[in-house]
Amino acid sequence: MRINADERLEPLCRRVGLSGTEELAGRIAAFKKLAGLRSRLYELGEVDLDKLAHDSAVHALMNNNPVPMDESALRAMFEKLA
Repeated sequence: MRINADERLEPLCRRVGLSGTEELAGRIAAFKKLAGLRSRLYELGEVDLDKLAHDSAVHALMNNNPVPMDESALRAMFEKLA
């Protein structure tokens, strides 16, 4: 959410009464916690971050991501989620 948020999402957040994308991301995280959803990679067991980053980078759906993400950027994102 935080990586893909851009100026297009800010007006929508304000229109629904949020201060911006940071508040939206925080509320999504709180909702996931309330619902008991996993939000950290370690909750899935042992994860090979290099393989995950590579497999994600070459996946066809990455072409639809609003922000270009290469393998290095994905690895850094996954490290924060570990």
